[in-house]
Amino acid sequence: MKPYKSLITEVSFNFLKPLKSLFTRIVDKIKSAISSLDFGKKISVRINMNMMNEETIDLKSRLGYYSEYVTGYELSKLIEQAGGNLTTERSKPSVLKAQMLQKKKEILAADMKDKDRKALPGEMARMESAGSSLANQIFNDVILNDNDFNTLQFDIHLTGVEEKGISKSDLILTVGKMSKREIVDRISASLKAYKSANINLANKTFISLVKDLFYDEGSFDTKNSQVFIQKFAQDYGSKKDLDRLYELQGIIKTKMEKGKTKEAARLDAKKTHGEVIELIVGIFNRYYKNNKEEINKRVLKILGLDSEDDFYAAIGDKKQKVLSSRKSKELRQMLEQLQSEFTLTLERNKQTNNANIIFKSPNGQIIVDGNITFTDTGGKNPQGKTNAFIKMGAFTKK
Repeated sequence: MKPYKSLITEVSFNFLKPLKSLFTRIVDKIKSAISSLDFGKKISVRINMNMMNEETIDLKSRLGYYSEYVTGYELSKLIEQAGGNLTTERSKPSVLKAQMLQKKKEILAADMKDKDRKALPGEMARMESAGSSLANQIFNDVILNDNDFNTLQFDIHLTGVEEKGISKSDLILTVGKMSKREIVDRISASLKAYKSANINLANKTFISLVKDLFYDEGSFDTKNSQVFIQKFAQDYGSKKDLDRLYELQGIIKTKMEKGKTKEAARLDAKKTHGEVIELIVGIFNRYYKNNKEEINKRVLKILGLDSEDDFYAAIGDKKQKVLSSRKSKELRQMLEQLQSEFTLTLERNKQTNNANIIFKSPNGQIIVDGNITFTDTGGKNPQGKTNAFIKMGAFTKK
């Protein structure tokens, strides 16, 4: 069996924006892979369409996941109607339709703000249209294009069904050619859509940001911040600073418990963001030099820039500019530089309530920079959190 290539296609959409350019890039990527299939060869393409919206992240994510279910069902139906070979029970239209309707039922029953409830019918119709359009275009432009349909095998896998909401819901389409041998390849293209060239790549609570900078994912799994603070103090120090950071992270809840309205408590929290920045920057600078290599790797992972796989981003609202690491030499060079040596600088942006994050090459040149802003998670128990943005504006002008 041929070893797996470490390439997975994850495609993130914002369905409030035009879809044609996004679909075209997905289709071209899959078309190229399928056209080169030999007997016994198979490819898996993961399509992830979670929505990114800071104010209603849970609802928007569920809507994005729902569109994956629509895509899976519609694609399965098209393949079956054409007499295609669906190789697994989970790929059958009846199974996928039941899952799709269950997901729709869950969304309709979910708690949400009044304005979201009012907009829900239109949003769901948009998700259904997007999922159906993607299924039709993949089928017509990829599966039927220059391929002997009778020799192809298909598997449609919604991984979110098994994960029960623990991890992101993914639709994985696998296409292969009949043979006694089975060889698997995976292709990769990261595609995202944003309203501005300042791409929001990470959201962390104050304590979670520190944890993810100084510990590898999975090496210290605890949601108990007090336990983490004790562990960090043993390994590094700075317990007093972390205790204060944790106090500021929960300041909205504390103020509300003392009788303040949520709105007033949020205003009080904003006044502490300068102190929050100084605490985080202080902790970072204190321990970065002796842990540079490990922290650099973790930062790239947090931002989703930890590989040289293809990067696509549709920037803008009505008129979009598509960034592609295959088309832009400058963007490709930036991604390659981040895989080698660099120095990370974290500093307060003058006296504002945000921080600069700067990636510098060994000779001191800026590779790329960004900004960390401070807000709260919202909801019934708001916690202080950070948003990390990377500035891609320079690449949109190339």
